[in-house]
Amino acid sequence: MARPSVVQALLIVLAIAVGAAAFIGLNFGLGLKEYYAGFFFIFFWLGLEKGDLKVFPSTAAGAFFGVALGFALHELPALLGAGPGMLVFLGLVVVTLFFLVRQQLQIVANNSAMLFLTLSTVVHIQGHADFRDMFESLALTVALVGSVAWLVGRQQANAAARNAAAAAPQT
Repeated sequence: MARPSVVQALLIVLAIAVGAAAFIGLNFGLGLKEYYAGFFFIFFWLGLEKGDLKVFPSTAAGAFFGVALGFALHELPALLGAGPGMLVFLGLVVVTLFFLVRQQLQIVANNSAMLFLTLSTVVHIQGHADFRDMFESLALTVALVGSVAWLVGRQQANAAARNAAAAAPQT
């Protein structure tokens, strides 16, 4: 991919700023305050996975799974007691790591899950986050980003088909 010109880069930055502001506004409008989870998803999928539609489902599932593991850390000690709750949580993490290393169950045992597990186990988040809110903001992000990416993918596929048809020899 060619480096964008200065004007193109400025337009991209403007589009990102407008999109981020709209996303934050939508979250606030829906009463969601844990919108950072959505930004982490956007960064991971668009930045690290290069917006690859083939990995979108596993990136999304892994993100939800990682937050679910963080929620387990938040809830299990209260439900089972500090020691047993922590042991069950650590058991879940060890099993997840086993599947990650073995490259099995990659729909949920993946780098996205590890990022969201790390995020959701941060001490400040454990002490102050609303996990339901985090799940809802993540779901909103997955729906919005997935819809836009799907539409862009369809447009690109249609344009490629038109170009191929135009380039085909006329009989």
